[in-house]
Amino acid sequence: MKRILSIDWDYFFPCDESYDWGHQESPFFINMIWSMRTANKTYDDKLIMDVHRPMIPRGFWDKVLTNQPVLFVAESHCELWPTIDAFCGFHGPVEVVNLDAHHDCGYGKHPEQVPDTFSIECGDWGFWGLKTGRIAKLQQHYPAWRKRRPEGEPEVSSTSVSFELPVAARYDAVFICRSGAWTPPWYDHRLEHLIKSSGLEQTEELAPRGPSLKEARQMSAFNLAAMNDAMTAFEMTREKK
Repeated sequence: MKRILSIDWDYFFPCDESYDWGHQESPFFINMIWSMRTANKTYDDKLIMDVHRPMIPRGFWDKVLTNQPVLFVAESHCELWPTIDAFCGFHGPVEVVNLDAHHDCGYGKHPEQVPDTFSIECGDWGFWGLKTGRIAKLQQHYPAWRKRRPEGEPEVSSTSVSFELPVAARYDAVFICRSGAWTPPWYDHRLEHLIKSSGLEQTEELAPRGPSLKEARQMSAFNLAAMNDAMTAFEMTREKK
């Protein structure tokens, strides 16, 4: 059975309540909204860009890999579907080891539902993979903070859950997705470094996003000043009334 190591970039980001906006995968949430989010603060008044940043274990690749498989890079986790389909076409069902802050096994899906191959989403590729037999086994590896903020149980069987890195092993492919609606663009350079440090042959490049960390700090100062001015103007208007 072929094995795929699947890694969502959001696996490396810490949980922070003030960063828990509603999300969906769309151009707006992947790109445009981040310029506004530069002014977002945590509950202790720290800028989110200084708190919500990736923490990658030292020697990560040596901890999870013992060989040099091909590396697939994508924006969305739903793009793992054609990779699985390609493997199934030649080798039958696959085993997936998934490092992710979300199990992607269907949130509110029901076993009697029928998959539509044109609407596989980032939150249900695991559900449909297991239900259709493309995935024979799915190992879900959460970041440690998920112990404090657990998700609901995956809605399909053949899924095991862990809060530690998997033991280093051989894989036939590695898949990495950026999940840009959940991960800020000013740390995309850290993802690029993670990808290049793997030493694996990469299938494609991710489209660049902005703002950079430097630009985000400049935007933050501007946005915070604009919000303060707006609040001052509002208070002055209220006092006149």
